[in-house]
Amino acid sequence: MKEFKTIEPRATENRKVLMEIEQKTGLNLKLISPQILSRLNMLSNGSEILKDELHAMDLALGFFKFYEKQEFPFSVEEKRTILLGSLLSDIGKTGPSDASEKLSASILNMYKVDKHFNIHTTDIHAFLNEFLNEKQKEYTSALNTININGDMKMSEFFHLHAKWTLDILKRGKGVPYDTIVAAASHHILEGENPAGVIKLSRAAKMVILLDKYDARRRRGMVTHQAAIDWLKDRIEEKTTNTAEKEEFLELILKMDTAFQNSNIYDSGAKINNGEYLG
Repeated sequence: MKEFKTIEPRATENRKVLMEIEQKTGLNLKLISPQILSRLNMLSNGSEILKDELHAMDLALGFFKFYEKQEFPFSVEEKRTILLGSLLSDIGKTGPSDASEKLSASILNMYKVDKHFNIHTTDIHAFLNEFLNEKQKEYTSALNTININGDMKMSEFFHLHAKWTLDILKRGKGVPYDTIVAAASHHILEGENPAGVIKLSRAAKMVILLDKYDARRRRGMVTHQAAIDWLKDRIEEKTTNTAEKEEFLELILKMDTAFQNSNIYDSGAKINNGEYLG
């Protein structure tokens, strides 16, 4: 996997945040391969994607804080998995692990388009024509090098990032395996299971739920209760295993209590509060 030389790892405006993440998760970022860090830094440059992941981490930290004195503990390892899984879940939006820097930048620019359209009926050709017209020829050519053509629906294209997340994190070094699985499984409710997970850990479930909740609240612009109701309906519809469903619903109930009775969602939790990891 290539390291992008024009992107200096950790030398961005998010360096302070990354250092705080390092402190709170107990993971030494120096042990993570430069290839992974260069992708993470690519997300931070001119993109809202890393900010989204940091916001999900804020939600998790606030959740831990809310329950720290109650009988609903997460282990240090689970907290670490949830925080890092949330942080790394969208690293695949920079494309496949063996993508050139140019291809990676093209793919990321497509993911950065924040417009409302029907992803199930719109194909790549129509998407590029509508939103990235001046780059359409260039991007089409770049995508063809990895056998993605213009008639692929955007829903399928967008879901590829879960597979690419798994590929990037597995081929790099320094990220714990349980975190890799949690990060790559965040679209499992949409049928994307690149890691072939049979039973999700509780930490992986939290990564999924925080991702969906945050997306409904901020991108879908719905209320807390509407987001919680949507999560419940989604789990009832998509989860067939009774034990898995019960654990998902228990976590949603805990999220409901934590997020509706506090200002967690409005202000987030302070990342630099080390007590959240116990």
